[in-house]
Parts: sequence; structure tokens; C-alpha cells
Amino acid sequence: MFKLFLRIASRAFFKDRTSGLINIVGLSLGMTGALLIGMWVSNELSYDRYHDHAERIYRLKTHIKISDTETWHWNTVPLKFAGILGSQLAEIELISQATSGAGSATVKLKNQLIKVEHCATVDSSWFKLFKYEFIDGSQEAFFEHPKSVILNQSTARQFFGDADPIGQILRIDTNECVVQAIIKDAPLNSSFKFNLLLPLKLYLGDPNNFSNSNSWGNFNFNAYARLRPDTDAKKLGQKITRILRKEKNDSTIVATIEPLTEMRFDQSVMSGDEATTDFSTIRIFFIIGLLILIVACINYVNLSIARTSKRSKEIGMQKILGASKKQVFSQFMLESAAMCVVALVGTLLMARLSMPMFNQLTGEQFKLQLLDGSLWKIILIVLTLVILLTGVYPALLLSSFQPISIMKGSGFLSKHKTGFWKGLAVLQFAISVGLIVSTLTIYQQLQFVRNKNLGFDREYVMRLNFPWQMMRDLAGKGTVERMAREIENNPAVSGISMASADIVNHGSSSSGNFEWEGRKENENPTFAPFSADANFQKIFGLKLVEGRWFEESNKADESNFVLNETAVKICNLKSPVVGQRFEGNGIKGQIIGVVKDFHLRDMHEKIPPVVINGDPSWRTTLYVKTSGANASKVVDLAGGLWQSNIPNRIFEYHFLDDEFEKLYEKDQRTALMFNIFSVIAILISCLGLFALAAFTAERRTKEIGVRKVLGASVSGIIALLSKDFVIMVCIGIVIASPLAWYVMQQWLQNFAYRIDMQWWFFVVAGLMAMGIALLTVSIQALRAALVNPVQSLKSE
Repeated sequence: MFKLFLRIASRAFFKDRTSGLINIVGLSLGMTGALLIGMWVSNELSYDRYHDHAERIYRLKTHIKISDTETWHWNTVPLKFAGILGSQLAEIELISQATSGAGSATVKLKNQLIKVEHCATVDSSWFKLFKYEFIDGSQEAFFEHPKSVILNQSTARQFFGDADPIGQILRIDTNECVVQAIIKDAPLNSSFKFNLLLPLKLYLGDPNNFSNSNSWGNFNFNAYARLRPDTDAKKLGQKITRILRKEKNDSTIVATIEPLTEMRFDQSVMSGDEATTDFSTIRIFFIIGLLILIVACINYVNLSIARTSKRSKEIGMQKILGASKKQVFSQFMLESAAMCVVALVGTLLMARLSMPMFNQLTGEQFKLQLLDGSLWKIILIVLTLVILLTGVYPALLLSSFQPISIMKGSGFLSKHKTGFWKGLAVLQFAISVGLIVSTLTIYQQLQFVRNKNLGFDREYVMRLNFPWQMMRDLAGKGTVERMAREIENNPAVSGISMASADIVNHGSSSSGNFEWEGRKENENPTFAPFSADANFQKIFGLKLVEGRWFEESNKADESNFVLNETAVKICNLKSPVVGQRFEGNGIKGQIIGVVKDFHLRDMHEKIPPVVINGDPSWRTTLYVKTSGANASKVVDLAGGLWQSNIPNRIFEYHFLDDEFEKLYEKDQRTALMFNIFSVIAILISCLGLFALAAFTAERRTKEIGVRKVLGASVSGIIALLSKDFVIMVCIGIVIASPLAWYVMQQWLQNFAYRIDMQWWFFVVAGLMAMGIALLTVSIQALRAALVNPVQSLKSE
């Protein structure tokens, strides 16, 4: 019976190759989109779950109450805190801590300086808590000798090629470290993608580091704990809070513990080391993957129904010869399954070919490994859904045919109500309209943030960061000033400025260290402080709304302040603002000017209250305004001066235009993914419309013939067949518009500065959907209209 069903299915396919190929292509496209999205979603949801006992590992978080309306959320704790918790709380089975994993290190190898990103120092419990695969060497030797280093496989290969790295010496910053072990690269779903690890003992061996870290006021360490089974995490968090309040002598601070498996989605942490993903983004792409799959399945269902008249007599004959309803149902389910399996081959081929582009879109390194069990879980889920969605309804429908009616010539298609198929078409139109509206909204928002006036001129400005550890020595020798003057004297340079912050992505925040006239006792807003020299305003074109900027020859300005408009409002300063007393971060002076608000963070955040001081001791950043055309000459000059004066540090420079683009790199990547998968869904919808148009033309073949005999024109026939689709598009627009508006409004909430969704978004989306539908339908309508009416009347 199974072989018979397969033989019938293959005959049906070759008898109507066009429909079969459309089915295979549509299903392959849909399954490819769903598979790729499924891989990405599965990877995001599985973050850090590969560690042993991952469900019992938690991250320590601290929450600092700044005011009644503001709380800082940190993923760091003081150095001594982890040890105290491990000794006092029986619920903690194991605890470990590390310095920031976002750090970098300068490695000297064979007289070559190499910057290594994603470096950290870890304590002796780290490898007991987290799962690492050691390829060579041992962790025992690593922790036994403080001046040791562990490299991951990729970094070891970069440094030493095929040579044995164990025992090799690397100069890391100022330390000669021995390579003691090589670990396998962390998997894609890891929050700890370290390239280089050092013992915490080495870091704390520096007296300055130890003194700084040993203070309860400094939260510099990430801490993770594995809890004993059946521990109540909420109650344990309360115990941890009591201990922290007692040790720090602070009754407002709160400590919590967060599951390791939820870290990926926590975007509340200020300046967190680990990359995060907004859970709403995962939800959106999951929905898109599901929609792509549904649209592809609708195509199959529509084409199956459109072909019913061609197979109705076959089904009638089978039933007359004794085939049961169950057997007919099984036959068509097997046909659907066979078609889906064939489409799966195309899916795997498409996925393989599109993988490089997909990796570029996601920023990950996915691989289509057919021996990977997790990949086959996704494939089987997608395949099962497709078989059920494409097979069940057509099989039920076709197996319900009455053989007597069919053999008499009473066409099923001419009598059966078409509401279900029209509903499928409306659903496709609604999906298309919703995706077009969403695509327009995302595009307009990203154009808005890229073209919005930032309040300063970033064009052709280069940034150089001097190493803060060496700044006192460099400044004392006059090295920084000498380098700055030589760069300024270059004809391609229109100005230079020293400051203490990155104006494009200013990450520093401070609270509780400020005082001004009229401040209330519980008033402690969070400021964005930095220092700037006399040239800063001119180079960036900042606009003063009151007072003046710092003057180079005015020594008193080193203790004075310039505030932005938001800071003036937050502090509730009364006019005139200039001349009022102000204190911040140990500097006491007065306000000499108010600058118009400018964006020094991305558009996801509101412009913070900015406090700019004139203290030169803060400044480690040199800004160079170039002419643009000769910027490369300025880079070469700065590089030569750097090599001559700071030979033990890597020369790095950044143009602010490039840094600004990087702020929205993740948004751009997400938008591009959304657009590509939306186009795939709309393309599949076009195939479905083609199928439905064929079904409509087939159902009305006799009517078309009669109308042509009675004098109907070709354009009239096309209009007749297109009318229903125009109505369905309109219904789809009505359904999709409020849903798309709601979803996009939720997405726009991620931006502090955002567009308003305009009425024309929906008009354009509707017109595009209408145009796509009419173009697709007209092809089939034209074919039906041009058929000889004699043949049309004979068809039934």
C-alpha cells in the first residue's frame, strides 16, 4: 500500500509539474527561512545552558538607590564580598569571581604589539564552576604560578601557528607570563567568550589594584555562585542583602541573584560586560519565522485545492473500487509528507548556500552541521509543522468527496463554498501588509536616528586615547602636549582639543557628589560628567545659550563648570544661571556657561544632564579635527609620534563618524534581517496568490466561456477575476493595520527619540500589497481570458 501511494504521488507530480515545482520552491523557501530563524532563536534561548548544573548557577547583582526615582543596577560586587558569602551562607555550594570580561590586553610577541580583546582575570574556582574543555596544559599549573596565562584555541593559533604554545612567554602589559594551558573556543551560546585569561592573583599582586579593589566602595568584580539543590533564590537574595548592608554600612543597597540562563536578556545592567539581546527581538523573529512557514503552507493548501478538479475523478474511482475514507486520507497525507521531504532537501541546500550571508547578518558563526543533534531538533520541528499544516486539511477535504456526484460530473469546485480559501488569502494579504508597514517603520526610524541633528559636528574628527595608567607620567614629561602641538601644526588639521570622554558614546555616570544652590537633601540626580579644554566647543560647534566657554588663559576656569540645558532643568536652577555656585567630584567653582543639549549617547537614551569641568587632570582623550581629504596624512603623523613617544602601547585611532555608525550596528543588523525575511515571506505570498488565481480561474472556467460567448472583453474578464482579490486585499489591510501599528509602537519604545507612525505608511503598504496582488492575479486572469470559449465550455 505504501509503495502504491508513492507511485500515485509521483504520477500526480509529473502530470502537473508546474504546480509541483511551485509547491517545492515555496515550501523550501519557507522552511529555509524558518530553519535559519529557528537556529538563531534556539541559540539565543540556550545561552549558557551548556554548563554543568547551569540551572543552579546565579549571578550576583547590586542595586544602588540614587533617588526616589532612580536606581543603578550593577552586575559587580566588592572584592571581599564573594569570600564572605561563601563562608557564611550554607546555601552556596561554590562561588567564583572575575574581573571584567570586556577588558583588553596588550601582548608583546617577537617585538610585535598585539591587542587582545575579551580578556579577564579569574580566581581558582572559576573552572570548577564553569565548563571549559582543556586541549593542552592544566589549570593547576595556571593557578600555581601567578604569572601565567591561558589562551583559547584561536588566539593560540594566531600567536604560534602550529608550534606548541605551552611554555611560551608572552609579555602582557608589564608582566612576563607563561602559557600554561589552551582551552577550546567557547561555543556560540556562551556569555564568556574569553580569548585570554590571567590569574586573579596576578591582578591583585599590583599594590594599586589591591588597594583599589579592597575597598567596599569599589564594585569591580563579577561574582557567580552555584546554589545547593532546592535553595530558595528569593530568600537567599534577602540574606545576601543583609550581609552587604552590614559590611558596607548602607541601609539602602540591595543585592539579588539572577539565574545564569537569564543573563542574556537582562538589559537593566549599567555598562554590563556581557552582550545582551532584547527578548522582544527574539519574540518578533520567532513570529516572523512562524509567519513565513504559515504563508508557505497556505500556498501548498491553495495549490492542492486548485488541483482538485484534475484529481476528483481519480478519487471517485478509488472510492467506487472500495477505497475507504481513511485510505484516501492516508494517501494525501503521504503525498504531503513526500513533498515536504523533497522540499527539505532544497531547504538544506538553500540554508547551506545562504549561511555566509546569514552569519554576516547575525554577527555569529553558525554552521550547518548535519550530525548536530540540536540542528535536527529544529529541522524535525519545522518538518512536522509543515507536514501537519500542509497535509491535514487537503487530505480531509479530498477524502470527503462523494464518488457518485464526482462520476456524474457534478464538480466539487463549482459547488463548494470558497470562504475558507478566501480566508487564507486574506491572511496572506494581512501578513504582507503588516510586514511592509513594519519594514517602512523600521527604515524610517533608523534614517531618523542617523540623520538627526546631534547638536555637535562629528565630521572628520579623529579620536586618540592616551593610556590612563601612563597619563600622569606622560603629562609630567610634556609628552602629550608636545604630540598635540605637532599634530595641530599639520596643514590638514583645523583644530585639536583635549577632553576626558568619548563624545559619541559617553558611558560615565556620577551621582551624590554634586552640590548647587537650592539643592534639596534627597536630590541626587545622575550626571554625565567630563572635562574639556578651551577648544572643545569650537571643534564640535557646540552652541552656548548663556554665558561663555572655558578660556585657555584663565586659571580659575579649571574649577568652573559648563552645564547643558537638561542639567539646568534637573537642578531647577533659577535665572541667571551663570555665576551660581556649583560643586562636583571634588571640584568647587561656579557655573560660567550653559550649552545647548547635544547627544553624547545613542538615541535609545534621553540626553542626560551633562556637567563639564575645566580640570585638565581628567583629560586622556585627544580630538583632532581634520580637513577630510588629507585625513590619512594626519593618521600617519599621529602614528609616527605615538611610536616614538609611547612605543609599548598600540596606536589606535577612531573617527567619530565610524563610531556613530557602530552605535546602531546592532539595530541595522536586526533591521536587515527583518527586511530580508519579510521579502521572503512576501515572495512566498506571491506564489500563493498565483495558486489561488489559478484556483479561481479553474472554478469559473465555464462562466468565463459563457461571458465571452456573450461578448465580454478580455479586460472585463480580468476585472471580473480580480474583483474578489481587491476586496480581500482591503480586508487584509483593515486587519493588519492596527496589529502592525501596535507591534511597531512597542518596538519604537526602545528609542528615547523616535518617529511618529504616519498614515502614509499604511497607504503605501496597502498600495504595494494591492499592486503585488493585481500583478500576480492578472497573469492568471489574462491566460483564462484568452482561452477559446469553446474549450472553456467543454471543460466541464
